[in-house]
Amino acid sequence: MAIAFIHLIPEANEGFEEARPEIKYPICYLVVILSYTLILVIEKVLFNAHDLIEVHEHEHHEHG
Repeated sequence: MAIAFIHLIPEANEGFEEARPEIKYPICYLVVILSYTLILVIEKVLFNAHDLIEVHEHEHHEHG
């Protein structure tokens, strides 16, 4: 992950700036932040496996 942030993302941003010089905003960094946020939301909010495991363990303790 460090390789991506230190090396690949700045290089991708330079490539984007060369392809679209009229856009001065670093779109590449925005895409990275939004993508990471989307993955985090999907993983932690929609599929919170930790809570599902705790609920499942609670059910077994109550019946025992």
